[in-house]
Amino acid sequence: QAGELEAAKIAQFAARQDEELRQQTAAAEAAAKQAKEAEAKEQQAEAKLQDEVVADTKQLAQAHTQVAALQQQKAAAAGRAQSLEGQLNSTQADAAQREKVLTDQLNGLNATDAGKLVALQHQLTAQQSKDAGVASQLRHQLAQQQQKTQAEEQDLRKSLAEADAEVTAQQTVNATFQG
Repeated sequence: QAGELEAAKIAQFAARQDEELRQQTAAAEAAAKQAKEAEAKEQQAEAKLQDEVVADTKQLAQAHTQVAALQQQKAAAAGRAQSLEGQLNSTQADAAQREKVLTDQLNGLNATDAGKLVALQHQLTAQQSKDAGVASQLRHQLAQQQQKTQAEEQDLRKSLAEADAEVTAQQTVNATFQG
């Protein structure tokens, strides 16, 4: 009987040891699984951050391209405005020359030749009216061009400010992730 009792105690002890070992093994496996999941999440987060950095870099490059295009447009608009100013000045100079020729003719006329005098006065008035119309049209075009140039310049400034704000925001986000 003493031998059986001893054997039962040993069997009980062995069973307890087995149970403890099984629990420890299960706990170790659970901890390993959690570590693996945490590592996978970390890798996902890192990949996502990389994607965001790439996307932001592309966005920044696009913003710079837009800015360059707007600067080209602005330069072209300034060129058109300058061309219109040149046309306006040339038209005014031509008009002044034509008026001078007609005035000289008018002054050279014999005062008694009333018919020719009236005709030349009409011609002079018509020419002045026509020249004024052309000059007015060119001034209008010039004003429109200047307005367009100002609007394009404002767009350019706005695009630059937005690009700068995006870069600053992304740098803050990157710093936060890295920190």
